[in-house]
Amino acid sequence: MDAKFKLQDNPKTQMLQIRTKNRWNPEDCHSELFLFKPDLLKVVYRGTKRIYRTVRAEFMLPRNGIGYFEVKIVSFQKGSGNIGVGLVPRSMSLDTWVGRYTDTYGYFDSGKIYGHNTGHFDGFPEFAGDDVIGCGIDWISQEIIYTKNGERLHTSNLYVLTSDDLFPAVTLENPGDIVEANFGPNFKHNFNDVFSNLASVD
Repeated sequence: MDAKFKLQDNPKTQMLQIRTKNRWNPEDCHSELFLFKPDLLKVVYRGTKRIYRTVRAEFMLPRNGIGYFEVKIVSFQKGSGNIGVGLVPRSMSLDTWVGRYTDTYGYFDSGKIYGHNTGHFDGFPEFAGDDVIGCGIDWISQEIIYTKNGERLHTSNLYVLTSDDLFPAVTLENPGDIVEANFGPNFKHNFNDVFSNLASVD
């Protein structure tokens, strides 16, 4: 089920597009990642080697207004592997990482942002266990959105230019690491603080 929220008093009249019934897709998940039932929001890496494994969401990010989701880092052994949160097309292999494949976008625990067909960008905040990472797109400006613990990162010059449908995705590298997705509507990032009043639209 999709929910739409009008961002009032914003000259762009943007809409926050939320797919509240979204979840990780068991048919689009690397075999070494395990999804916790029944809601399929939490995923753990059950492999034995440090190697990138990815899972995609069941539904793509809406292509108008603002699409957004969040991931909580439930368990993470910092320094022994990597976690990336981002957006990928259906064509990306599940044995690579978000941001490496053409037209994919990813924010990693090391503070690096990958994608935009330009390699990577340094200098962003690192993240670890218990942090909440958000990712989305403002389709009006075509800017990528990343947040950490509710605070938006400065990504005003990072654009999403692909015409491909993009799916929320997470990449795990270290066995035992666990993350949990939140597809809304209650996010750590408060869109009210950025766009004024948030009102439900039927």
